[in-house]
Amino acid sequence: MKARFINPFINAAVYTLHQFFSDIAISPGSASVVPDLPERTGITAGLKFFGELDGRVIYFMEEDTCLKMVTELNETSLTELDELARDTFREMANIITGQSAIRLQAKKCSIDISTPSLHIGLPGEKWETDGQKIIHFPLHTGYGDLEIHLEFDN
Repeated sequence: MKARFINPFINAAVYTLHQFFSDIAISPGSASVVPDLPERTGITAGLKFFGELDGRVIYFMEEDTCLKMVTELNETSLTELDELARDTFREMANIITGQSAIRLQAKKCSIDISTPSLHIGLPGEKWETDGQKIIHFPLHTGYGDLEIHLEFDN
């Protein structure tokens, strides 16, 4: 997959997190191709994108990382993944993906995005993939890691 399609997602995620959390360090890790999504017990938001580029983006973080981020965004202490915490995480994924669409449009690649779906993982569970290669890149933050997985259709 060409970097011109991957970099807009990485750049959008770094930009958006810097906008939300200006007081903490945020650094992208190394991107890699993985054959499947690993088992996860944290929280995951997924969005589909379609148009000139089709696929799916999945955002994952551990519950404690999510609670730190959504507490900061809502300026109130959240100690469980209640409706407000889940909605805030879903919206954060939506904003990052929207920023990705803007960056892709600047490269003459127009996409639309779906509304985010949310999943809270239980031991032994993992998201199903469509058999495509998955690009994985972590973003390291002062709150913990946000892992982003990109899956492009043929």
